[in-house]
Amino acid sequence: MDPGNGWFRCYAAAFITRDILKEIHLPHRARKMAGGSPQYTIKDPARFAEAIKLFEEGVRMEKFESYETELLLQRLSVLPPGEDVLGREYTEAYLRGDPENSRWMYREIAGMVVARSQEFAASGDQAGFAELAATWERFLTRRVRESVPSTYELFWPFSGSQRALAELASVAGSLNLPDEKVRFLRLSAALASRKDQVQERWAADAGLRREGWEVAQGILWARGMIESPPPLTREDFQPARKAMHAFYMRILAVVVGTAMILAILLETVFKASRGVQVRRLSAVLVNVLRPSDHAWILLGGVVFPILVQSLIWILGADLNLGRIVTRGGLVVGVLLNLPLLLAARRLARRLGCMGWNKRTVPEVSCIAVALLLLIAGEWIRIESENLVLLAGVAVLVVLGLSYYLILPLAMMLSPRREALRWHTCCRVLLPAHAAALLMLAMAVPALHGLERYWTGRNTLTKIEPGIPALNRYEFEAAEIMRKELLEVIEP
Repeated sequence: MDPGNGWFRCYAAAFITRDILKEIHLPHRARKMAGGSPQYTIKDPARFAEAIKLFEEGVRMEKFESYETELLLQRLSVLPPGEDVLGREYTEAYLRGDPENSRWMYREIAGMVVARSQEFAASGDQAGFAELAATWERFLTRRVRESVPSTYELFWPFSGSQRALAELASVAGSLNLPDEKVRFLRLSAALASRKDQVQERWAADAGLRREGWEVAQGILWARGMIESPPPLTREDFQPARKAMHAFYMRILAVVVGTAMILAILLETVFKASRGVQVRRLSAVLVNVLRPSDHAWILLGGVVFPILVQSLIWILGADLNLGRIVTRGGLVVGVLLNLPLLLAARRLARRLGCMGWNKRTVPEVSCIAVALLLLIAGEWIRIESENLVLLAGVAVLVVLGLSYYLILPLAMMLSPRREALRWHTCCRVLLPAHAAALLMLAMAVPALHGLERYWTGRNTLTKIEPGIPALNRYEFEAAEIMRKELLEVIEP
């Protein structure tokens, strides 16, 4: 394929090397006695020589293109840029692909060069080693010049170079080539120094990572690979954070709405349970509630919790998935338990003469679980997101059990007097949970519109058809990284 293109000859050389060159993994003591040098086994010397020949021919060819930039531009011209969080994530995931497809090539070529240099050291061939070293350096230089504007693709050729440079410097010293030895040691020291500088700046960007890790992880990784990255502030992350926050709220609205549907189905089944006398009496007792009582149940048990949690989410803009799940579980628990408590208390107020003003164990346990978990979820902060996620799942389980177990047990095991009380509560709860479901259903498209609005204002991770990169920032970072690497290779 494309016989006049040197890139594909180098690719073929790496493909051959992958099958015939195997590194010998020595124990620690044996590797230390060997000077730390990698040891290789060549299964087929003839094919290994063919791979070396293809590699040298490919590097010398005038044309050396992988067509990555052209293919990326063609994809960008037809792919949708993404109008919401998921749309942009899907497009970016498709464009980024699997970096392992090119990563293995550089690893195999570095191993091939080291194995061939060891053969030259064994035979004392100074000219052959010098030519091979120059060919490998030219390959790295041409790859850096030609590579697609991506910090990942620019990084892979040098990710395994540190070990190869040290071995080439050792071989140059054994062949009495001081100039080549000094050059490889300088390159190794320059890459090590650059790595230390990047790590220092990576530590200095801890605040930026806390602000934008969830919404721009690729950009922060790109920024962490170069010494002098393009300017980036916390304000640049805000549109992406708000779009992601609206996305999480939309998903939670769907989850909480599903819980409300289950609650409505459960209450409908319970409303038809027990005997005919209990069902008729409960239908009559519901009528003693006044409109103000229904307003208390609706506003205090449904509207108020949803508004409070919505305000907390909007003001906090917390993107920690564990804490979001925790708060979602609290909303489910409060919407299930608080209307039940209010309904029981309003009925007790109107029907005190029937002995319904006594606080029962299920009521007390419902309010205790809801309030304690609300306090814990809002004030406890655990650094590990996995622990917070487990805490959120525990909240969902406990609050679900407090409603889905207490109410059925009360309906099935209570005496007729108490069963009538719970049966009446189910009739009162149905409109309250139906109103909660309606509010959540209205919130889903509203949150989606908010998500699309902030995604449109998010220019940091915006995919632009005319720029051969995932976004403009990564394009600028890749160009800076290209310049920095060329300064290391060609001082």
